[in-house]
Amino acid sequence: MKELIGLITVVLAFIGLVPYIIDIFRNKTKPHIFTWVVWAMVTLLAFFGQWQKGAGAGSWTTGVTGILTIFIAVISLKKGSKDITKSDVIVFIMALIAIVPWLLTKDPTLSVVILTIVNTLAFIPTIRKTIKAPESETFSSYVIHTFRHSLSIIALTNYNLATFLYPAVVALSNLTVVIVILKSRYSKNIGWKGDEPTDVVTKSFKEGIIKPGYRVLDVGCGFGRNANWLAKKGVNVTAVNIDEKEIKIAREKAEKMEINISYFHANATELEFPANSFDVVLDLGCSHMIPDREGQKKSEAEMARVLKPSGRLIYFGFSKAHPSYISKKSSPMFRNLEDIQAIYGNDFDILSHEETRWQPKPEERANFSEHVGLNIVLRRKGN
Repeated sequence: MKELIGLITVVLAFIGLVPYIIDIFRNKTKPHIFTWVVWAMVTLLAFFGQWQKGAGAGSWTTGVTGILTIFIAVISLKKGSKDITKSDVIVFIMALIAIVPWLLTKDPTLSVVILTIVNTLAFIPTIRKTIKAPESETFSSYVIHTFRHSLSIIALTNYNLATFLYPAVVALSNLTVVIVILKSRYSKNIGWKGDEPTDVVTKSFKEGIIKPGYRVLDVGCGFGRNANWLAKKGVNVTAVNIDEKEIKIAREKAEKMEINISYFHANATELEFPANSFDVVLDLGCSHMIPDREGQKKSEAEMARVLKPSGRLIYFGFSKAHPSYISKKSSPMFRNLEDIQAIYGNDFDILSHEETRWQPKPEERANFSEHVGLNIVLRRKGN
């Protein structure tokens, strides 16, 4: 009976990881490379620890998983998310250190305990990434992993710390990822309601387009995701929005973060600021949502007016490559580079532009597979 359950867990390992691998090659899933390198290492070491302590069929799934995780780690070099933080480095160093007691003590129990802790820490980069982009992970894989590791506990021949600890903690860790994905995907939290800054803002800060001490105006700030993040970085941020409820929530978030930021209820077509007031203006999903072209031109003129000469305007809006444009060609919501040049050309030079794509959240109930937008950095003419 134990062998049968052990065999079932091996089958579940393939069922859980093969679709994950397929999703990687389809560019749907973006595994965190550092996580999978650590997982490959500790899973194999945990398998040897279980095997030496007589785990029997209960260790089969751990061994198979180790082999498959090595393969995933290798393909993640090219197709995975390669964002590596200081915490990732710490986890990797801990994984290497865990090998020492394995070699010196000749007792796999101590090694399995340490490796279990490291494996849990290895989930941190993936959890962080998944919170930001839940669509970058294969949900079904984590559900299956939770189930199969739970079954592997039943299949154990001998129950002791070395054989029981690893599958139990891994099952709980996978369940944690499942909960994170469910919360991120199915909470009513479409992108503009999130707390994480947009990629174009973090990139602009990293490249020095936005610097600490700069005066930045966030037009259509929503719930303050970009404004609050920049203020935390030392940027002097003023943020406006037409929705008073959103402004209230943004202020509350800023207070919890203990940052000073000026939030105002205002219309993008009538900005009550003096001319040449700001070093950078953010128009991230605001002007393209104004329902008529006349209003869009007014907002553009206002942004140009309040921006200092040679100041930067960072723009985001839906592209005409968006799937919805086919059925909404008369809508001014969708723009291409030529439209941007026509609208902004009198006041701005385009410095850079890139297309960005992201998957819709379930609550959007979209009938297409991905959104398509434009990130553009413009410089106001003049000196």
